[in-house]
Amino acid sequence: MSEYSFLKVSEIKKGVNQILLNRPEKKNALNIQLLTELKSALNNLENDNSQRVVILKGAGNLFCAGLDLKEASDFTKSEESAHALSDVLLALYYSPLVTICAVQGAAIAGGCGIMTACDISISSKDAIFGYPEVKRGIIAALVMSYLIRQVGEKIARELLLTAKMIDSTRALEIGLLNKVVEEEKLSETAENYADQILLGGTNSVVETKKFMNSISPTELRDDVNKALSLHKVMRKSNEASEGINAFLEKRKPSWGKRSS
Repeated sequence: MSEYSFLKVSEIKKGVNQILLNRPEKKNALNIQLLTELKSALNNLENDNSQRVVILKGAGNLFCAGLDLKEASDFTKSEESAHALSDVLLALYYSPLVTICAVQGAAIAGGCGIMTACDISISSKDAIFGYPEVKRGIIAALVMSYLIRQVGEKIARELLLTAKMIDSTRALEIGLLNKVVEEEKLSETAENYADQILLGGTNSVVETKKFMNSISPTELRDDVNKALSLHKVMRKSNEASEGINAFLEKRKPSWGKRSS
């Protein structure tokens, strides 16, 4: 297996691997390199047809705080960053591997998007979740297509427009999570799900996931292409600049008037 700067990939048992987001000093924030490595790690596992399940976890005290906003504040990198996140979300959603996300602490913004793109999501009881993008002057466009498919439009509007954080109880209630456990049971629970998946026929599981992906009212890739265009426009806007800088400078943003 290749060596990575911001990931650790380890075999749990035959057919099951763990990918650990390993940037704890930055709360596993998603910079371009981490996202590129994550897509590469998935591709490497998929190329081995003995692999069936991948468990995603985060190092440190939380799963993922979302995009690296320091990097995101550099508009020369915004397009590359947007494509890197989009590619990872699509790779998780369409992967022939069953993807299990095990969240401790928090999954925020793009980190919550990664969780949402996975097949099965579990969390510790104290975990919190949210999409604070509008508070940064940007749009959660890239994760919106996945979120609406999971929780429905009404709940998605609540989460995205209010940008409020929710606890694990609420996340379970609305269908964002499959199960909530004590943090010390997180790895065991993820592996139990993996064991159940391994009981199914190898190709039956793959084809079940593939068919489920194909029967949504709209093709996800079409939605993502529209979202990507909007995301890139907003990332380069004056409002995004103000929102991201205000966050980095720990001050309240100064928003202007509506443009339409």
